[in-house]
Amino acid sequence: MTARMTKLGSLEVLKEKGLDVSTVIDIGVHRHTPELIKAFPDKPHLLFEPVTEYYEDIKTNYAAINYTLFPIALSSESSEGFLRTFDISGLGSVSHSSISTEGGEGTRPIHIAALDDVLKARNDDTPYLIKLDVDGAEMQILRGAIAALQKTDCVIIECPVSIDTNMFFDRANFIREHGFVLWDIVDFCYYKNQLSQVDLVFIKQHVKQTKFSPWNEGSFDQAQWNAMFQ
Repeated sequence: MTARMTKLGSLEVLKEKGLDVSTVIDIGVHRHTPELIKAFPDKPHLLFEPVTEYYEDIKTNYAAINYTLFPIALSSESSEGFLRTFDISGLGSVSHSSISTEGGEGTRPIHIAALDDVLKARNDDTPYLIKLDVDGAEMQILRGAIAALQKTDCVIIECPVSIDTNMFFDRANFIREHGFVLWDIVDFCYYKNQLSQVDLVFIKQHVKQTKFSPWNEGSFDQAQWNAMFQ
């Protein structure tokens, strides 16, 4: 058995088994996503990040990558809105952000777009790999990415479980309804001895059936099965 509890470990297994990725779509890139940089250094990365405070770090971290940075927020439809940034780390830097339709003190104007509207004006190679980490706005973004999901073979979604348990099932069910199955659960994050969040890795159902079933890889291996319990 190959132990893996991280995004990078899971991606390395998927690559080894033949997952086809032509373009990486990283939604909520923050300063970088090191696992995607390491796993796909030779693929174009489309980076969606509305927080300008991260841009210098993005420029540095993606210096060796073919990337395009979109300084916009994504949602279910295109519109104009406002970005609010805040810090929960206590380090004096931006740690999180949120989007709303109402302005006010501490906000800045931001263009909001649906992913499908952005991609239809481009000619990127497919299939896509999509990663979402946007502090709770994942469902709105997915609703604006129906066409993109049809051209995607792998989706990675950060999923809180301690704040609202519906977040886990809403995201998992939505992705399943659009032709994906769960491949892995990685990056278990515990806070005060309670499971706080995980990352869910999904692959297209037809890809799973043709390439990624352990039960179709030769005869049953009792030693590997026993290793899971050691």
